[in-house]
Amino acid sequence: MDLKTDHSERKASLLIMIASILYRTTGYLGVQLMAHYVSILQALFLALIVSCHRYFGISKIPLHLI
Repeated sequence: MDLKTDHSERKASLLIMIASILYRTTGYLGVQLMAHYVSILQALFLALIVSCHRYFGISKIPLHLI
């Protein structure tokens, strides 16, 4: 694994953590707030991941898609 991939995965993990906190505290409004910092598609995808974790207990996160 090279340094660029490692950095991308850390960034994706951080975005997922932020999206998770925003989504749990503010719902979709948090996703809209996050969309100011990343693209709306990324924000919606992160919200989908958080929802899947919440409702289905999915533990594998497809970081390469972010």
